[in-house]
Amino acid sequence: MIILKLLAKDLEDRYQTARGVEADLRSCLAACEAHRDVDNFTPGHRDVSDSLIVPEKLYRREAEINVLLAAFDRVVRLGGTKPGGMGMGLSVSRSIIDSHRGRLWAEPNDGPGSTFSHVNPVSVP
Repeated sequence: MIILKLLAKDLEDRYQTARGVEADLRSCLAACEAHRDVDNFTPGHRDVSDSLIVPEKLYRREAEINVLLAAFDRVVRLGGTKPGGMGMGLSVSRSIIDSHRGRLWAEPNDGPGSTFSHVNPVSVP
């Protein structure tokens, strides 16, 4: 099962981190050493990436992407980011904007916080 996950055709079906592979190998080893069955093992259970990977299958989804970008604009406009750093929503937004060859940047405010701006191409490649 681990090998099938390592060789999966689609990027989003593969392991996302080395920690995930290591955790699965350690779990299988522990089960084998305890003479337990590993047939019910679910690979990737602890494979949690700290970044968003936009699936390759996400094409012709301009409407959904526009909804996410609009939500990002609202969060930035209302000041909903975490004090002292980027929140998860901003990381997700950056990934979406980058995947469409857009640009995202931050400019520090005079007081606390920053102002985030983004530019997207007119058409999606």
